[in-house]
Amino acid sequence: SEIRLEIWRMAFPPPQRVKLGVLDTHNTHLLRSPYPPVTLFVNQESRTETQKYYEIIDWNQEIHDARHYRLAAFICPEKDALTINGHHAWFNFLETQAAIDQLKEQLNGGLGSIRTVEFTVLNWSIVFLHAANRGGNFQRIQRRMFEILPRFSGMQSIKFLLPKPYDIHGDACRMAVEAFLETQKEKFTDGRVPKVTFVNDSDS
Repeated sequence: SEIRLEIWRMAFPPPQRVKLGVLDTHNTHLLRSPYPPVTLFVNQESRTETQKYYEIIDWNQEIHDARHYRLAAFICPEKDALTINGHHAWFNFLETQAAIDQLKEQLNGGLGSIRTVEFTVLNWSIVFLHAANRGGNFQRIQRRMFEILPRFSGMQSIKFLLPKPYDIHGDACRMAVEAFLETQKEKFTDGRVPKVTFVNDSDS
């Protein structure tokens, strides 16, 4: 019944972070999610209802010493945040792009189904203040991880997580990012530019 299905949906976990990172420097990538929804394992009805909202990503790892890891990650594209390691995205850009390519192949709705993207770990105070001081010039950044963003065409929110409080001018940095996204707006669904926020990691 519909009431029973609603009960299963109420048992879904709250919004979670699903972390995308580089496991190894030899083009190997890892998607990590928190524990899967318990409703995947109760009965056939609960599993069927859960799979309407959650996707199971079968992440087959093959690392350079010939060891194999077969891992499963779980993501609800509508509410879970895809958290990308900012340090990897900046310094291992090609590997991060390859990881995103792998994810795109497995998501039923492609990257456009992801609503929230986060970047973490990097010292954003240097990156964004440098851009803000140059009048929002993202030319150098665009050649790196910022060209990732338009690939998530359905993204509604992008967050930059600060591992500890930094003395940055949040409004100036936000405006600089928004100015860049405006130049890419035709790549987003209905031309809607995602909301940009800077948050302390402990508060998010």
